[in-house]
Amino acid sequence: MALPSNAIKLISEYSKPVTRPNWRESKPLINIYQLYNGVCLHCEDNMLHKIIYRNIKNTNWLDKYWHIRIYGISSCCFKFGITFDDIIKMGVPFAAHLL
Repeated sequence: MALPSNAIKLISEYSKPVTRPNWRESKPLINIYQLYNGVCLHCEDNMLHKIIYRNIKNTNWLDKYWHIRIYGISSCCFKFGITFDDIIKMGVPFAAHLL
């Protein structure tokens, strides 16, 4: 054994989410809205932020987000064939206030 037992135990615990069958049930640390806000504000300063922003720009999420901002939730639900719960799952914070 090259490593102490407590180091092996830590490695084992941190590798479980990848090797366990229920790893897909884990919750993300950040949602798309938070990522979008973070990179949108600093898009001109950082090349990584530009790449992330460009990738978000090419998603249906951004189309729905701006449709909600401009036309409202009801219009978005009708246009995209989604429910209010789907919009809440998108992580748009102002959607919960419009309930």
